[in-house]
Amino acid sequence: MNLARSIDNLAKRLDKFDPIFASSNKIGLSHWKGKPIIPVEKWIGIRDTHLALEYFPDDFDQVLTYIHEDEVELEREDVKQWDSDYLELMEYTKNPNYGKLKCFHCLLNPAGDDPIFIGINRLVSKRLGSSPPEYPCRIVNRFQCPYEKTNVKENNSVRAKN
Repeated sequence: MNLARSIDNLAKRLDKFDPIFASSNKIGLSHWKGKPIIPVEKWIGIRDTHLALEYFPDDFDQVLTYIHEDEVELEREDVKQWDSDYLELMEYTKNPNYGKLKCFHCLLNPAGDDPIFIGINRLVSKRLGSSPPEYPCRIVNRFQCPYEKTNVKENNSVRAKN
């Protein structure tokens, strides 16, 4: 606990020397896995350079926060590790933009209706249980999903107590 506080204090002092990459960002963390977290707008400016792997953006954009390893002279393994750490950060902070991407293939996602099979998702969702889930989903964010297994278990245990 004290080590984390000391690292955060050190990061704040270092940010004073380099205000371009200050740690004021959307998620409130200054570092992740030993790398500074910077605003996504500033990270996009260095995305196609060797500096991209030295920082993490503070938000998720499926297109803009993707590193094309072929366009930049970076080791494939380094890019894979960075990507893994970055997605872990987005999971940890429950980033809503990342949560929306995780819902893309969900049966209840309104964007999932294929023009050829219009309405098939609604029919299948009705067959999922005794009380069918709302279709289309109005939340479309995996981190706020009312149909997650843990939420269902909690709701059932609350119902059993009542």
